[in-house]
Amino acid sequence: MGDLAGAQRLAASLSAACRVARVVRGSCRSWELRLDDYRFQRYMRLTISQFDDLLARVGPRICRLDTYYRRSISAAERLSVCLRYLATGDSFRTIANSFRVGVSTVSGIVPDVATAIWDCLVEEFMAVLTTEEWRSIAVQFEERWNFPLCCGALDGKHVVLKAPANSRSSHGKTPCSSTSKTALLTLHTLHYY
Repeated sequence: MGDLAGAQRLAASLSAACRVARVVRGSCRSWELRLDDYRFQRYMRLTISQFDDLLARVGPRICRLDTYYRRSISAAERLSVCLRYLATGDSFRTIANSFRVGVSTVSGIVPDVATAIWDCLVEEFMAVLTTEEWRSIAVQFEERWNFPLCCGALDGKHVVLKAPANSRSSHGKTPCSSTSKTALLTLHTLHYY
């Protein structure tokens, strides 16, 4: 009976220590990066002021409530996890190891925060054109390039690249060739030169 009570006390103290370590760890990393603007920008791909502005916009949508069982990951850390993933394209496992959270946690954070960023910024930065604006673009395309009812142009080109090592089948490299070809597609507006 005494062993069970001792084990429960030990588990409770370890749980409390983990919660304290998580709070210190999260704030410590952010604090250290914020001390050096250059390091912060290289790590997050945003300046500190841009990060703070984005956090102010999306913070209320991505924050979670603390419970009796766990402290939630702060909105700043959730945003940091998502931005680091978007900036590097690293695997969820690598991001999870960097932030000391679980892989499943990262796999939940990234789409949630990315959706919140889109929802908060789409109106301001991705204006939807009106019907009249689309018609005006189509008329200008017809006048300039003689393409009726056109609103954009897609162009493609085959580009010769030096093939990465051990990539024979995925890049169309022949066994005796050290180059590969890939198609580069671009979408152009009316003023393409």
